[in-house]
Amino acid sequence: MSRRLVARVVPAALAIGLAGTGAALMQSRPSAGAVPDTDQVQGVVRDETGRPVAGATLRVGDDTARSGADGRYAIPAERPALLNAVAPGHLPRTQAVQPGTAADVLLTTGSDRTLSVRFGGDVMFGRRYYEPKDGRPPALTASSGVADHAKLLSAIRPLLEDGDLTSVNLETPLGPNPYYDPKKPRPARFHQSKDLAFASSPKAAEALRQSGVDVVGLGNNHVLDLLGPGIGSTLKALDAAQLPHFGAGMNDAQAWAPAFVARKGRTVAFLGCTTITGNDQSPPYVAGPDRPGAAACSVPKLQAAVRAARTRAQEVVVQLHGGVEYQRAQTPDVRALFAAATDAGASAVIGSHPHVVGGVQQRGNAVVAETTGNLLFDQDLWSTFPSYLLRTDLRDGRAVATTTDPFTISGYRPQPAVGAPADAADRIAAGSVPGAARLAGPGTTIGQPEQAAGRGVALPPGQVRRVAPGWRLAKGARAGQDLLYGTGDFERATVGDDDENLWELGKFAKLRTAAACNSTRGLMLLRGPVSSEDVYATPAHRVQVTAGQRLSLLLNLRQATKGATAEIAWYAGAQGASKQTQTISLPSVNNGANSCRQVRLDVVVPPGITFAQPYLRLAPPTDNVSAHRLEADDVRLVAWAGSGAAGRLYDTVEASGSAPAQFTHDGAVGDESPVVE
Repeated sequence: MSRRLVARVVPAALAIGLAGTGAALMQSRPSAGAVPDTDQVQGVVRDETGRPVAGATLRVGDDTARSGADGRYAIPAERPALLNAVAPGHLPRTQAVQPGTAADVLLTTGSDRTLSVRFGGDVMFGRRYYEPKDGRPPALTASSGVADHAKLLSAIRPLLEDGDLTSVNLETPLGPNPYYDPKKPRPARFHQSKDLAFASSPKAAEALRQSGVDVVGLGNNHVLDLLGPGIGSTLKALDAAQLPHFGAGMNDAQAWAPAFVARKGRTVAFLGCTTITGNDQSPPYVAGPDRPGAAACSVPKLQAAVRAARTRAQEVVVQLHGGVEYQRAQTPDVRALFAAATDAGASAVIGSHPHVVGGVQQRGNAVVAETTGNLLFDQDLWSTFPSYLLRTDLRDGRAVATTTDPFTISGYRPQPAVGAPADAADRIAAGSVPGAARLAGPGTTIGQPEQAAGRGVALPPGQVRRVAPGWRLAKGARAGQDLLYGTGDFERATVGDDDENLWELGKFAKLRTAAACNSTRGLMLLRGPVSSEDVYATPAHRVQVTAGQRLSLLLNLRQATKGATAEIAWYAGAQGASKQTQTISLPSVNNGANSCRQVRLDVVVPPGITFAQPYLRLAPPTDNVSAHRLEADDVRLVAWAGSGAAGRLYDTVEASGSAPAQFTHDGAVGDESPVVE
């Protein structure tokens, strides 16, 4: 069912020739045009106490620079890249940077007595990696070797290597013949009663080691997918790759045994367990006295294991698998286990299982990450694509500095992220739970001194603004979150040669500078006199929503002719046809090179709907002489929060009264605005 909707009408003073258009068109705004200093990255190098670090050496590609006495630096960069920074007596750091933007760098002191530990989320190399995707051949085949597996992590490898130790949750068994056709009966070597069972090749173990992973957690609900023999083959493959492992074994005692790893004369103990036990399955996913599987979490066992490990290690890390899939907030029972682990002396507690990233906070001396999402996984759910790597620097049983490095999963492969998609991941990390997490831009920092600066802004009535990176709404405006996670600005937002931006573009839909409103690229759709079908652009996958949610589909319109529409299709699930569609006709405008106008469609998610998908569409002309054109930028699907909501999570604001909205920046600021037009 389809119905054409007229969007909310803006105040008369802002309406510009809207009679009969069916869209809300906001007043003109200047195009950004040329962006200053787009050929370099600038910032400040600081230590974990906030003091400037002088004389640090920074490198981007073949270019190098040194920080001054005030910690400031500037270094050439022509495109998104990885920056490496080193300074005597400090831990080195690698992070993604974007030309034309500020990037502060945190170098932790005491490199001889401090260990940097990186954490990645869920990892598997099976299932859809063996299947063609979007016209491309499979990433892996039965004959794929270690190099083929390692290639999947090649873009993120420099960040995995940026640490004295790196640990991931290996959410798959390793065994021969890991793939089977899902349309055929499940082979007997796989677990038969659970809904999903998959596996990866033993070659994945060596690929992980070569990609910078040093230790592997197995305490999860998929380690038993190849049953008992699969546990044995997994342990054998990891041992052959010299990768320490923890969280699963041939019996309960082995599953609870810590992995002790030494670096710099210090020892870190890794423990893991799962709350997803499968006790209603045959066999259960967790180990018993004489049964293989993962360690089953309980407060008494967890606290006893942490305390015992503390007698042999200076630092104890717990990787805990539990919660609800695709929910960023952890459940009360999992949070109780987090608290039990930190109370017993763990320095870091790292959550997994939901497949989406969540918040990070400091709890006493320890850092707690609610969920680290996916690192390498074959999922198509939109909410799993923004992710991050966590790094925590541990000293004498305490997390002295913790940061996140955002990345985007595109084509099932992780790529370091910059720009609006990076800001989206940062806001999830800093704003999903209470605490002192700060928007560092890029990334999030936890445990550094508070350096807040405030500013009031009078927001134009009826217009929506994006909150600038590093800023957060304190009060005085309606707050929302872009469910497209910044991908609708169409900018190059990942490090590397792969320029995918998670949108599906029809044959005559292109990303072009001539269509941009705010930076270097916008969306251009074209239809000519001989065209016979619509051309469209849409996010590559459906977006999860909740019935009753208030949403706004926003776009900045640069040019539109007859036949241009925007629509939201509603779905009851991840598969199947749409239940209904809400559509607006876009007004015919031609704003030239210097201005764009904002169009919005306000909707409420209908009952029974769990997924939405926005489309921009252009119909062909009905005569033999006309040409149709649509140029748009900054497409967002904003979920509005309740009255009074504020904080780091929200990237979008709208005026809610006549008083200026108040914003806070997580650091020193110059004259930049808290909002982006």
